[in-house]
Amino acid sequence: AAFIAVYAVVALYGLQVSVLPYLKLRYEPPVPTWLSWPRLLLAITVVVMLVIWVRKTGSRVLAVATFWLLWFVVMQLPTARILYQEALHSERYVAIATLAFPALLAVLATACWDRPAIRQTAIVGGVVVCIAALSVSMHRSAYFLDREAFYHRWLESNPTARGGLMGMGVWLHEHGRSGEALQLFDQILKQDPEDGEAWLNRGSALLEL
Repeated sequence: AAFIAVYAVVALYGLQVSVLPYLKLRYEPPVPTWLSWPRLLLAITVVVMLVIWVRKTGSRVLAVATFWLLWFVVMQLPTARILYQEALHSERYVAIATLAFPALLAVLATACWDRPAIRQTAIVGGVVVCIAALSVSMHRSAYFLDREAFYHRWLESNPTARGGLMGMGVWLHEHGRSGEALQLFDQILKQDPEDGEAWLNRGSALLEL
């Protein structure tokens, strides 16, 4: 039961970020940060429409479409704690599963390619999706310009993330801001008083005060 509950949340996250990703980077976000009911409902609606389209297309694409739908389901399984991962929710773990949606759309469009309206819609839709994906990538590139920008955005997405706190703390310490770094290391130790790396970095920061 616990696994089913975890997988359900993981699958909903994967569905939402695959169909309607956020423009801003949300790195390893907790549920309250990534969950958007309007986005999720719209994503579910898109999947339902695709399933209806598959059923109307007939047996020509049913087997291939079923494969890609199962692909999305199976590729989400490792994130549901079958394998150890650093975070429960992260777009990097959904990337392979996301391939199911463009593949499914391509299969459906190919099956109806002899219809001019479908062909034109597929071409225009493909261009729009490519432009949207490029826009998201270009916008998010600002978060990877340097370590400070990345860790700052990570902590905006998840203020209690151990990796974000540690990374930002180390960066602050390296740039002579040991007092601020000390506060971040203390936050980590509140979560895990036995975190050896945090104690080590805290000691280094104290020496610089």
